[in-house]
Amino acid sequence: MPVTLRAQLPDDLPLLTGRDSEFAEFGPVAPPAEPRPCGLDGNGALTIVAADGRPAGDVSWHWTHWGPTAASRCPNIGIWLRPRYRGQGIGAEAQSQLARL
Repeated sequence: MPVTLRAQLPDDLPLLTGRDSEFAEFGPVAPPAEPRPCGLDGNGALTIVAADGRPAGDVSWHWTHWGPTAASRCPNIGIWLRPRYRGQGIGAEAQSQLARL
């Protein structure tokens, strides 16, 4: 299924809850007040837009260090999909696109 990655918009935030899974219970979490940054140099996130034009979820990343120098870092990526978009290959395609960025 074709998907597009784009910067998060304020209207996306109510849909990108990161919940709806038996494994996502970490106690009360306040919804984000503003979209996350999308620059690749720092931590950030992008909205996954499905073929129907609606936000299907998001991919995010944060940088981790594994060695002694500033160049010794790699992104740790994560994904969350709204339940209706799971099991269709959207997540695999979104993560593949993020890796190519």
